[in-house]
Amino acid sequence: MAGPYQRLSNGASADTGAQAITTVVNAVEAGLEAVEAALPGKASTSALTAHEADTTNIHGIADTSLLETTAGATSKANAAQAAAVQRANHTGTQLASTISDFNTAVRTNRLDQMAAPTAPVALGSQRITGLGAPSASTDAATKAYVDSAIGAPTGSIRNALDYGVVADGHPIAVAFTSGSTTISAMAGLASWPSLFTASDVGKAIWINGGSSSGNKWHYTTISSVAGGGTSAVVASAPTATSAYQSASVGTDNTSAINSFFAAAEDYDTLLFPAGDCLTQGGHTLSAVGVHVRGMNNWSSRLVTAHNNHVITRTGAVGNLSNLMMVHAVSGSVDIGVASTGTGWPTGGSGVRVTTAPYDGGHEDGCIFIGLYRGVLLETGVQTVRNSFFINSVRAGVECWNPGYPDFGGYTITGNSFSSVGPGSAGGIPSCEASVWWRGSGALMVSNNNIAGGQNMVYLRNDAATGMTGNVIVSNNSLEDWAQGTGNGHAVYIDQWNSDAGYLAYISITGNVLQTNSTENAAIRLVASSDPTPDGLGNYGIRAVSVVGNAGKFTGFLVDATRVRDLSVMGNTVMGVVPANQVQQTSCTNVTVA
Repeated sequence: MAGPYQRLSNGASADTGAQAITTVVNAVEAGLEAVEAALPGKASTSALTAHEADTTNIHGIADTSLLETTAGATSKANAAQAAAVQRANHTGTQLASTISDFNTAVRTNRLDQMAAPTAPVALGSQRITGLGAPSASTDAATKAYVDSAIGAPTGSIRNALDYGVVADGHPIAVAFTSGSTTISAMAGLASWPSLFTASDVGKAIWINGGSSSGNKWHYTTISSVAGGGTSAVVASAPTATSAYQSASVGTDNTSAINSFFAAAEDYDTLLFPAGDCLTQGGHTLSAVGVHVRGMNNWSSRLVTAHNNHVITRTGAVGNLSNLMMVHAVSGSVDIGVASTGTGWPTGGSGVRVTTAPYDGGHEDGCIFIGLYRGVLLETGVQTVRNSFFINSVRAGVECWNPGYPDFGGYTITGNSFSSVGPGSAGGIPSCEASVWWRGSGALMVSNNNIAGGQNMVYLRNDAATGMTGNVIVSNNSLEDWAQGTGNGHAVYIDQWNSDAGYLAYISITGNVLQTNSTENAAIRLVASSDPTPDGLGNYGIRAVSVVGNAGKFTGFLVDATRVRDLSVMGNTVMGVVPANQVQQTSCTNVTVA
């Protein structure tokens, strides 16, 4: 048989190529015609046709019933051909590859016409697109559906170690001579390394008191270590001399932290490792809703010896938690260096927040040691809670929204403020105010423990115009104010701007007040020397309530100047009757009971 069906030696036939179904039918028809031509005694169909009418003698065949007409033979051939192409008459299997249009035909079927899978279906890491919104609990979910279900993005967790931050900083006591690049390691506290090591080579060293100018710190790197670690050679010589000072040694992480913050995306969590991360500060974080945190508030430390803000947060609604920020000069306190004024910062803060007026956020569970300011809030709604502020130079928390002085609200609660004051070991400057408010919207200072410094809570209205008020100072422990300068108070409220504006609606309630000072009132309320009343006759300070406070001190409970609507009631001061608790000058509507 010719064509795609080749006759084999055993009489079977075999396909030799892929053919369309119509091609197969045509091949069968051609094969049957060849069989007919080869019948015994039949030379050709035409010969048979020529003798159809001769019923007497056709090639010696007397019985014409044995002969068929051409039409009959053709009919049977057609029937055989039709039977041959019927799928029902086939046995065995046929490979899909022998049917040229098989894949095309299959691809026209819809997925919903296919049988359901009975095993997992792998997609080869490809996406499914064009999904409809799910309605049943077992439906696949679109990205839009998931985003709407979970709300705002939660961001990623980023580890500072992945961006090259190295927490290898440590303090060491040193001696040095002006002009000499060799510095000596001295015995420090038991917890301090007392010698340099080979691993210190190439790292930064910040030497307290090593400079004769500026903030007294000398910044350089360690070139080599000698004498088994008893001395080190630095790249640049100190310009001052000291027999015993503190230094900080470690990797300078300033560049790495900048990269870390630059990589942050909205709502990320930025995690600092345990250990001391030395940095020059000046880091800006602009992503929205970022949470900067440490492993815990004692083990993760950012250490600086500069006057920069360590972190400036410009992105809205961000948080800071479980992190210690420390000015390296605090090491001088630990080792008892009597060097008044040496190395203490003259600017900067641990964290500065400068965002839109009503952007919220919090600083929670942090420790700020030896900084010019612990937290500087140049923005609106913020909460500072459960944190420690130790030896702040200017303020523990300073609230000042210069662009919008009447907007926002601040909650300072559950914190501990401590300042040992000047003249002590290390020459710590006296903290000007634990909480310093400069005309920035509502303020609540509650449930804090504040000890030492000039003023516990200091409100000074810097606003040129308008009313700023709604101030609550309640349930705090306020102890040892007026430390150092002798002119401080537990609560000092000063409407100092003489042009316009006033403070109003102030409640000072339920505080415990105690000091050894013999010259200052616990609460000082003073308006500017020449207040400008508004059309309602308002004074610079008005509507003040001092109720239910208790304490022990020898000065007045309240010293008020140019205050309108002052109520002092139900306070207990040891040894002082209510009538003697208030000293007033040019006040109006004062009630004392």
